[in-house]
Amino acid sequence: MEEFLKSIGINEKGVTAKDGSYVIDIPDSDMYGRYLSRLDRCNDLEEDTESSQITSGPSSIQYVNEQYTITLLSDFDADTYKLTIREN
Repeated sequence: MEEFLKSIGINEKGVTAKDGSYVIDIPDSDMYGRYLSRLDRCNDLEEDTESSQITSGPSSIQYVNEQYTITLLSDFDADTYKLTIREN
């Protein structure tokens, strides 16, 4: 998973959660925007619009390919942001 993230320009370190997913804490909304841009431009991923939920508060944008599901989480009210990736 880390190698795939590096291949799309996401090099920050994360932690492996108990469920096996890899989680990166995003420090601020500017970095969140950079992640969003990288994921939108990635030819190896497609946004799963049916699973994505975008609101003015908590939001979740999901990208998928045959091997991985990446979820970009944001809560602009609480100023918290995360990226999670898991194998399908």
